[in-house]
Amino acid sequence: MKKSHTLILLVVLLGALLGTSFYLKNRPEEETQVEVDEGKIELSRHDREEVVKMILETQDHKLVFERGENGWIANNDPSIPLNESSVRDLEYSFSNMYSEQIVEEDPEDLDKYGLKKPASVATVILKDGTEKTFYLGNKTATQNTYYLMVKGDPKVYTVWMNHGIHFTASLQSFRETTLPNVDNEQVIYFKLKRHEQPTVEVVFNEEDGEGKAYGVGIWSLVQPYKQKHMVHSEEFTKVLTGIPVFTGKELQDDHPKDLSLYGLDNPIMELEMKDMENNQIHILFGSEYDNGKQYFKLADEPAVYGISKSSLSTLQELKPFTLLDKFAYIVNIDFVDQIKIEAPGKKYTIELKKVDEDTTTYFINGKEIEEKPFKDFYQSLIGITADAENKEERVGSPEITTTFTLNVEPHQVIVQYAPYNRDFYAVIRDGSSEFVASKGQLTQMLTKIENLLQNE
Repeated sequence: MKKSHTLILLVVLLGALLGTSFYLKNRPEEETQVEVDEGKIELSRHDREEVVKMILETQDHKLVFERGENGWIANNDPSIPLNESSVRDLEYSFSNMYSEQIVEEDPEDLDKYGLKKPASVATVILKDGTEKTFYLGNKTATQNTYYLMVKGDPKVYTVWMNHGIHFTASLQSFRETTLPNVDNEQVIYFKLKRHEQPTVEVVFNEEDGEGKAYGVGIWSLVQPYKQKHMVHSEEFTKVLTGIPVFTGKELQDDHPKDLSLYGLDNPIMELEMKDMENNQIHILFGSEYDNGKQYFKLADEPAVYGISKSSLSTLQELKPFTLLDKFAYIVNIDFVDQIKIEAPGKKYTIELKKVDEDTTTYFINGKEIEEKPFKDFYQSLIGITADAENKEERVGSPEITTTFTLNVEPHQVIVQYAPYNRDFYAVIRDGSSEFVASKGQLTQMLTKIENLLQNE
């Protein structure tokens, strides 16, 4: 071949290679295709979005899935929450099914494959009206494939086990089992009602709310006691940590006709919670069943679920007194202008006078007291705590009265102590007593203030 001819041929080949390269780099992207081994047999192949209806019929149940404007609907009931991923798995089986092998071309005995009475009859209907039905038989000896037939085709095929699992699944397998829950680290409201036990209600203290006068406390206990009390944060956090995550995994009844069958016509317990992100739950709890489980439902939905009773022990055993910070009255010293204490044969007037933003002087009955010993006494005063509930709500004549004058709302708080028995005083606020405090705490406080006056 002449050199000129050879050169021309090389130029042509180079041009062809460059053109091919340019096309491959710039051709339009196609949809990702599922790779299929050449040896496999196509039984069904179409776009998932073409599917408008899927029907599963087994000896135990019949499921009908229809595509609606907002997604799939099961058994013509939009209230049934469906797990999108699980339904898409079923779509996949109908839309991308390939056989591993043909077991028999025209079998005379279908019973040996479990196909005389199929484990499931699965039907898919497409937008254009095309309908295809599959008959699912037994698992094969390898346990990782199933026998299967296609309506109108006499052959027996094997298909991977995932198709068998999808075609025999119950409604529960397609359900969305996630129920509303709250973030227990961001709770701003908690209310628990129980039969024959006091209601427990806890609210978050807003920065400018009533809790400001206390200068302490994230939450307040507003029930069951007559007065609002600060909540012990650590104890309440333990309660929140002990509350389970509620799920719909143990569905008992989608649309109960009679809630009394589940003890939910008159719930034995009711829980309401809300968090900072406005997530809320309102759950009703019914009777026990199956030796250790308990029925429950969301207040605004019909479905009844089950949960382990032991997981509810924190709620069932909660005592409101354990949540209290238990202080008879605790207040930030910066909010106090004056305190008066009246005890048998003694009267004390305590004044706190601000000299400037950083300096305060302290006086007891007109005598100035140094800051360190005064604050030691003040801690003994605001550190008086309740030791128990005053079950009898018995109130006698006060023996000791403490009156706090504040520079913030409520401006004045009076706490009194009346003899309860030999060892305790009834703590009185607003004319009523809900708790008792040991006399030793009051004796110690009075001794400290008297020592301050004597030492000065």
